[in-house]
Amino acid sequence: MRQEVSLIPSLAALNRAGFLTIASQPGEAGTGDDGLWWEQRAAVEGFVSDRTLYYRLLQAAEEAGLDVAVDDVQVGTYDRGIIATTVDGEPVTEFGARLSYRDMRTIWPVIREEAFVSLATAVRMAIVAPEPGIEGERLWPVLDFVTGLRQHDPDNPWNSPDAGEPARER
Repeated sequence: MRQEVSLIPSLAALNRAGFLTIASQPGEAGTGDDGLWWEQRAAVEGFVSDRTLYYRLLQAAEEAGLDVAVDDVQVGTYDRGIIATTVDGEPVTEFGARLSYRDMRTIWPVIREEAFVSLATAVRMAIVAPEPGIEGERLWPVLDFVTGLRQHDPDNPWNSPDAGEPARER
């Protein structure tokens, strides 16, 4: 499948807003270089410690009909991972699968202790489009409205300063 540089502005805005991205992919569907049929759902995964941003992302995703998986150690919430890529109908990529402290230490072996504690206690969140291919690319505009990357849209509730109340209790 192709590499997607057009995601960079959206991912950078997410990181600047306080969502530390650790994985992402565009939505695609088609025959891969291996001759097999690939279906890839647009997806992003990362950590967020700001509860207001977390609730804004959760609400925006739910209102847009996107799939969400949350791992929140502080409240004991753990959603199962979401299959984001299949090859000939078989799952190959999952977003939101649980990361243990050991896994996190393996990923970030030289991270400072206070930064590691911040990550370990942050909400881990995956947001995945329910459909593969170009239709799933709607994920990125939804996230762009939350982060403010896209603005000046009177129909965009995410430009409102009071947006951020929980869509549902987690």
